[in-house]
Amino acid sequence: MRVRPEPECEGELVGLLKRYRDALNYSVKKIIEKRATSLSKAHALLYQELKEAFYLPSRIAMDCYREALSIAKSWLSK
Repeated sequence: MRVRPEPECEGELVGLLKRYRDALNYSVKKIIEKRATSLSKAHALLYQELKEAFYLPSRIAMDCYREALSIAKSWLSK
């Protein structure tokens, strides 16, 4: 199934996706740098920063650092 956003919302959605991508890359680097491999450490390290610096809504910020944590853990285990 294909879902297409309303034309007036398309730019906003693309902007959110770009900010999410940038926030995810930033989060993976920060988690690896600080070795914050637990959910509570990742939350303390990134939640406010993702909301304020990348203008992500709360739920999206939480999803972002959780995904980054998963990526970082898999990368660190190699």
